Amino acid sequence: MATKNQKKNNHNSPPRPQPKDDSPSKCHVWVEPGFQVDFAERVYREREVENLANGKQNRRIFIATVIGSALVLVYTVITGLAWSQSRNQMHIEYRPWVRVGCQQPQQPPAAGERLAVPVILENVGKSPANQINTSAIVEILLNDESPTLYSVEHEGPKNGNYIGIMFPSTPANVTTAELIGIDKVGQPYHRTVTEAEAENLRTGKAYIAVFGMVGYQDIFKGRHWTKYCYFHGYGQPERQIKAGQCANFNEVDAKY
Repeated sequence: MATKNQKKNNHNSPPRPQPKDDSPSKCHVWVEPGFQVDFAERVYREREVENLANGKQNRRIFIATVIGSALVLVYTVITGLAWSQSRNQMHIEYRPWVRVGCQQPQQPPAAGERLAVPVILENVGKSPANQINTSAIVEILLNDESPTLYSVEHEGPKNGNYIGIMFPSTPANVTTAELIGIDKVGQPYHRTVTEAEAENLRTGKAYIAVFGMVGYQDIFKGRHWTKYCYFHGYGQPERQIKAGQCANFNEVDAKY
């Protein structure tokens, strides 16, 4: 049986601490009877508002970054195109341009003579042309015939020459166009004017056509070409000569 002193001590001992419930849903305070402020709910709502504001700010930053990157890309493309256009314009301005001329005979050649027409090149550009290849063909044609221009770009008998370099404003007699015949074994040779050809030229029934092509390289290592075709008659009006294809054959490349 417990003594009186033990009962007295048990009666005066402090109460045991009760476990606290710190869960947010029960963290509240009474302001007045019947009105409860829930701190956890308020904090949760405040965080929602803050997160929403941060999300909007992040979206604004992302959109601004995308727009800025797009503007930088557009600026880079425009700058690159402008630089490329400027470079191409410089190439066109300073590249060589080879012009071709012919010295047609003032009098029709006689039968048995060799028809030789000098082909003169001139670089009218601002820089040297090099690795120059020339081809030249001369034909005696009746007024209703057109030159065989296809032979310029295909394999076949033609006069030609090669020179290493041509400086601006320096005319050069690069090659001579002569009549070419084919012998019995299929080999080309420089032939003479026949009696029929000489008579047709003298009476204005035929004309002389000189045509060919010049290929060359510029200082920027680009390849270029000039096509040319000249015709000359003796006595007949030019409108009687079927040389429209000859006139249209004259052309130069427009590469940079």
